[in-house]
Amino acid sequence: MKKSIICASALPALLFSCAAPAWKEASSAVALEADYSMIRSGGHCESSAMLNALTACGYEFSEEQIIGYGAAPGFLYEKGNFPFIGGRNLGMRESFFGITGVSWGSHIPVPGESPWGGVHELLGRGVPVMLRVDMRYLPYRYGGKTGPSYMSFGWHWVTLFRIDGDRAWVSDTEYDGLQEIRLKDLDRARRSATKVWPPKAEFAWVEPRSADWRLDRQAATAGALEAFVDMADVPGGWLGSLKAFPSDVAALDEYVPAYLFSPALAYMAASIERNGTGGAAFRSLYLGWLESERDSATDSRLVAALDGLIPAVRACAAAWTSLAAAFDEASSKAATIRDGSGRRALAERCAKSAEAVVDAELLWALSRSRQ
Repeated sequence: MKKSIICASALPALLFSCAAPAWKEASSAVALEADYSMIRSGGHCESSAMLNALTACGYEFSEEQIIGYGAAPGFLYEKGNFPFIGGRNLGMRESFFGITGVSWGSHIPVPGESPWGGVHELLGRGVPVMLRVDMRYLPYRYGGKTGPSYMSFGWHWVTLFRIDGDRAWVSDTEYDGLQEIRLKDLDRARRSATKVWPPKAEFAWVEPRSADWRLDRQAATAGALEAFVDMADVPGGWLGSLKAFPSDVAALDEYVPAYLFSPALAYMAASIERNGTGGAAFRSLYLGWLESERDSATDSRLVAALDGLIPAVRACAAAWTSLAAAFDEASSKAATIRDGSGRRALAERCAKSAEAVVDAELLWALSRSRQ
């Protein structure tokens, strides 16, 4: 299997300095575009951005395969006024490209460097560009306006397919077709100073498919299963932090202000099922990949491994969905509760559902260790 990763630092043509970058440098008097005839909506922002970039460059993948070969399921919990639940690890992109051997690149502009020079060069040769942005500054998501401050999130991904004058067109997760946005807004989204993972004008791309690229699907699946274990079960891996999740949930009233308690619970539910996670905190997309690989696998050891994992992951997805439902129910009840003891009782009830998630994830870990 060919494994060729192209680093942006090796492409000096993409990099040039600009003393005072401004959004106007993003505009183009001549339309720049990549093929957007086959774009698809998706369940998660980064995997759907990758999907559309890959498709335009001649590759045939599903979003489930990107999640699977990327060993994507993970866990992250950040306390705060609006606690954030993440259902994937941060190494999905690198894992996918490393396992599949697809040539790609990524770059974060350094101070004094144009944040748009490399983007223009790529789009000018017909290569779509994946952009990391703060989703708050994508007006098409909020009725043409800037989103509320609590929606500030700098690890959202879109794929840029066209620039013409002072306008751009991007694909974005659940939307059908391209979304139009002013370059002024897109530049603001790329260079937001949000504290929630500032995007730093990062961009990435897929090189057009070479004639000799081939995917050994069974070898890639086996490698992805190993990569998943490496990221989950090692000391400091996400499985360890998940074990503390129920106690963190039980103490929600200690770090979420009373006036935000109800909307914060609703936000936590949405983070599991609706905010670009693909549903059930990534387990449903991963389950779809496992089932697809099981249907095509012929190697007896791989078949046995998949047969053991599929029911365990299905149980995890169901447990996450139940937790989201518990958060939604608690959010509704919290809207009418005025005392701290009532909020604590709701938090402790949600913590019971979080314990069921941990139990299901540990059984999944056990099934992995038996492979």
